Amino acid sequence: MGFLGSLFGGIGFDTILSGFGVGMQAKSAYDNAKAQNAAAEWNAAIADQNASNLDALAANQRLIAQKQANDLRRNVQGIIGDQRAITGASGVKVDVGSSADVQASTRAMGEYDAQTAIYNAEMGARKYEMDARNSRTQAQMSLAARRNPWMAAATPIISGVSDLMWKHTQINGGWGNQQAGAQSGGKSSWWKCPPKK
Repeated sequence: MGFLGSLFGGIGFDTILSGFGVGMQAKSAYDNAKAQNAAAEWNAAIADQNASNLDALAANQRLIAQKQANDLRRNVQGIIGDQRAITGASGVKVDVGSSADVQASTRAMGEYDAQTAIYNAEMGARKYEMDARNSRTQAQMSLAARRNPWMAAATPIISGVSDLMWKHTQINGGWGNQQAGAQSGGKSSWWKCPPKK
């Protein structure tokens, strides 16, 4: 048995290297999980910010549409005022007959334009709100994808220990001698590793 063999009590150098390899894999898995979690949290924060911006755009779209609709209504009132002035100056009664019909028609067309502006803005605002909901869902999915770094590290450790145990059983012929346990008064020695020959 060489120096390393005597130092580690019969454990093979390849077993030691395998153990270090498992440790490095576990550390790498832990670090990767932490980095992925940080990236997921960053992406979630960006998606939440985007959602807030989209909500603000939707609210702004509605405000602009209300202002446009009010401006259109004021313009229509101005046009109706001009119509009344011109009609009244020519000696026609402004509140009856065709003059009243023209004013009603102008008012209706103006209101139609105002409602169209509001409707178009509402459609744009709803698209912003839908995009905001999608962005929030994306943020939640990013957060849901996070991993526990300790669980990520446990995976290569469990796999490595399993591989080491398998190698040990192959090299040493198993985990114990069942027949020897039966011959020694029924006490099984399956947990004892037989010495190397």
